[in-house]
Amino acid sequence: MDECRHLLRLARNNSEDNVVNALMKSAIVLAIAYWERHIEDLLLKGCAYISDSLRNPLDLPLKTRQVIAESSVTNKRESNPEAFSSSVWAFSGDGWSRKYKEYVQKRADALNTASIKNVREAFADIFGIKDVFPNKEIKDFPGINISEEFNHFMNVRHKIAHGDRTALEGVTIDDIEKWLIIEYELVAMTMGIAWDALEEITGKSAIAYHLKERYVYQILLYFKENGQKTVTNDVFKKIGSTANSNYKKLSYEPWSLLDVKGPKNIYPTDRLFQFLNNELELPSQVLVLKNFKARAKRGTPLIKFNDLQDEYEHKIFDQVSINV
Repeated sequence: MDECRHLLRLARNNSEDNVVNALMKSAIVLAIAYWERHIEDLLLKGCAYISDSLRNPLDLPLKTRQVIAESSVTNKRESNPEAFSSSVWAFSGDGWSRKYKEYVQKRADALNTASIKNVREAFADIFGIKDVFPNKEIKDFPGINISEEFNHFMNVRHKIAHGDRTALEGVTIDDIEKWLIIEYELVAMTMGIAWDALEEITGKSAIAYHLKERYVYQILLYFKENGQKTVTNDVFKKIGSTANSNYKKLSYEPWSLLDVKGPKNIYPTDRLFQFLNNELELPSQVLVLKNFKARAKRGTPLIKFNDLQDEYEHKIFDQVSINV
């Protein structure tokens, strides 16, 4: 988008109409190309994120499941039962993921014009989002319907692409700069709403792990007393069965307190000691997805080591002397 603004600056500083028109047209074409690329990337990357992260495909929005099934399952049940059966069984296991990606790729390829209407329909079908453009106005241009204004922008681009000599009639450099601001807002809007939806979809079947646990406090106390040395799982066995069963959870991002190479090669990280020194706040809860990557649960509070101390320091539990 910086290139578009640069072209407009050149246009303002030029007095030749032909050059000015060429620069304005180039800025418009480039801006819409950026918009179309943004929408395509968001659809494909969002689909890939869901495919890699979602544990239960039934957590996909109903509308999304319907359109994928309709596009993938042949309706020739009577005339070609073999094809019908194969199309149904293609969804077994992780087959749904492949079919989902195929469907989204087709939709992205077919999105020749990323108009407000087409984008709204695509996001509804692919991510179950009712309206990816909920805001009708932005503070920069009160009283202007940004969806209608952006459609006008795209219509000018359409005229340019088809060689319409009247494409720039009534269009000023200020108009194009206004459209660029609106485009920035729409990019941010679609990005935010889409990723909110993706987190909600994948979070339904994700596994939740908590940092504020007694075994976590015990493990951290061990490293506080013994320093930055590599350990084996024998250490966690001596701490307790819960610590031994769960220590790998501390390796998940965004915690990253342990670097677990194997049961005999477990390294405390710099983050662990930053946390021990209350130099680092960490989310109290993470969600682990199908691909074993984790993210902080939305809205979860950040905690320091002091919070664990307050919770467990004065509670009585068996203290095991650990010699390694």
